[in-house]
Amino acid sequence: MGRAQIAIEFVMLAGMAVILLVVILVAAAAISSDKGDETAYNELRDFGASLQRELIVAAEMQEGYNRIVEIPEKINGREYSIITWSNNESYIAIEYKGREIYFATPKTSGEFTKGHNRITKKDGTIQLNP
Repeated sequence: MGRAQIAIEFVMLAGMAVILLVVILVAAAAISSDKGDETAYNELRDFGASLQRELIVAAEMQEGYNRIVEIPEKINGREYSIITWSNNESYIAIEYKGREIYFATPKTSGEFTKGHNRITKKDGTIQLNP
């Protein structure tokens, strides 16, 4: 076996090791990214469920119920948007990276906004920021 052949085999093995390392790093980055999105989705789902509970509690309370709820600009550094609407049925939607999470709520009037939000019950109706 000549020195040239040994050198070529070494370069080939080193090249395959580098390629294998790159493949492993790309796979790890993809898994990490998926976990980050899943964590963000779970955090936003929990946040939406807490808003849903606030409205359910307001519906169960007596006339004159009044509560201030703070809605943060970002949740753990993540931008999101919140949509509230009420037709035949009422919903809250939390939107993050093109995905929406829906929460059924009691019939309400008004909209949630980021910052301070007042939830009241007046004339049997739940009102957001009256």
